[in-house]
Amino acid sequence: MNKDQVVNEIKALAAKYFSEYNFKTKYKVPLMSRSYNEEEIAEVVDTLLTPEKVTLNASGELKTEKFENLWANFIGVKNGVMVNSGSSANLVAIYALTNPTINNRLIVGDEVILPALNWSTCVSPLYAAGLKPVFVDVNSNEYGVDVNQVRDAIGPKTKAIMAVHLLGFPVDMDSIMTIAKENNLFVIEDCCEAHGAEYKGSKVGSFGDISTFSFYLSHHITTIEGGMIMSNNDNLSDLIRIIRSQGVMRNVKNIDYKNKINSKYPDIDSRFLFVNTGYNFRPTEMEGAFGLVQFNRFESYFKLREKNAEFFTRKLNKFSEFIQLPIITDNSRPAWFAYPIMLKENSPFTAKELVSFLEEKGIETRPIMSGDYTRHPVANIYDNRIFGDLKNTKFIHDNAFFIGVHPGLRDEEKKR
Repeated sequence: MNKDQVVNEIKALAAKYFSEYNFKTKYKVPLMSRSYNEEEIAEVVDTLLTPEKVTLNASGELKTEKFENLWANFIGVKNGVMVNSGSSANLVAIYALTNPTINNRLIVGDEVILPALNWSTCVSPLYAAGLKPVFVDVNSNEYGVDVNQVRDAIGPKTKAIMAVHLLGFPVDMDSIMTIAKENNLFVIEDCCEAHGAEYKGSKVGSFGDISTFSFYLSHHITTIEGGMIMSNNDNLSDLIRIIRSQGVMRNVKNIDYKNKINSKYPDIDSRFLFVNTGYNFRPTEMEGAFGLVQFNRFESYFKLREKNAEFFTRKLNKFSEFIQLPIITDNSRPAWFAYPIMLKENSPFTAKELVSFLEEKGIETRPIMSGDYTRHPVANIYDNRIFGDLKNTKFIHDNAFFIGVHPGLRDEEKKR
């Protein structure tokens, strides 16, 4: 048998398996569902059957690089650098901005402003690099950072803003970029839950100095694990490629730079010439293969999430006296990572009571990511600064949760 025959046979078997197998879950309405089929399996098998091309260390055309280019073009930036997770994407982005080779780099003790309502991997890279998080409040409409709070929180050590497009709702990037320009600050966009979301017609992830995405299993498209770092800065992107791969230049795009460094150190094997510090944050070619197939489905997945969100808004609107539904501004097109539900102050029941009721009825729920990060024990371990009273963040922490809005939701599940 040749490779194509093996791939096609496995593809057919996988299709039969998926058509017959009952993917049971303890939930009748799950937060997520299987979002891949025999197409992804076939692409991965094709990769595995080419053993000389299963990692980024291989030569020639790589599926991961093809996926990087597709995603970069889609977001509207020059460079995409894939890593092994969205968490790693944030970590590598911060390491790059603290590297001695860049201008105006972040140094130990510098402050980064970000919303207190976040996911933990927005904060952990800051601590790892010796930076000081400054937690500010969010607005209560779209769960994004309050830009007025950002402006007021700037201090003498502030060097960057992290704009987190939480749950797929775009942050007011015009204001963020204006504040950053006025104060000479880096802007990091965490888009790990906002694939394809738009602010004033432009994709989130295309505004800041650097942006990050996650392709974890529950996200808009998946490579099972995986993430990507985006930037229009070619030199910064090459630095990210170096950090991603243990400090060597294997995947650097600037050929002139490669040749210059290699000629300067002729006594060192160019394949193993360490030009900077680095780690192994590389994805495998299997993740790149998965991404290629998923990318072709992205538009349909995105529209299904929108359709499901519209359904929930329409059905839940009759309870708007007690429930605050998502408010979408004219400037934004959310990516609907999930469907948030927030109880108003006059609600006759608590969020905990409603969550307990829904879970008993087979509807899976989840808190709004980390909730108020400053209330977690980890916030007492490392140095940080809390600006203001975090009124909205605290209210969301106590009164909001989300349900699934993924494209795998069936009509009977939505109606339930």
